[in-house]
Amino acid sequence: MQSFTWLFIIVGTIVLIAMVNSYFNWWLKSIIVIYYGVLSFLFIVISNRINEKYSGIAPVPEAYWDKNSQWAYTASNLFLLPFIAVLL
Repeated sequence: MQSFTWLFIIVGTIVLIAMVNSYFNWWLKSIIVIYYGVLSFLFIVISNRINEKYSGIAPVPEAYWDKNSQWAYTASNLFLLPFIAVLL
């Protein structure tokens, strides 16, 4: 879990900003918390699956880097693009 420390810090900051925003209704705040909670869970599970699939193989194959990079790119878009909408 130490590798996901920054994920928890970023998600916690996003949720905190959404919760203190007085313009959001309680149901919108709930949707934001659920969305980021589910997305964090999926990110950790899928990252661990990718790591387990290629663990113990030396040198690390190119397929690992491709899958891991694509998943990180997709997850960063899923995390940050809705956050931009929250800020607006």
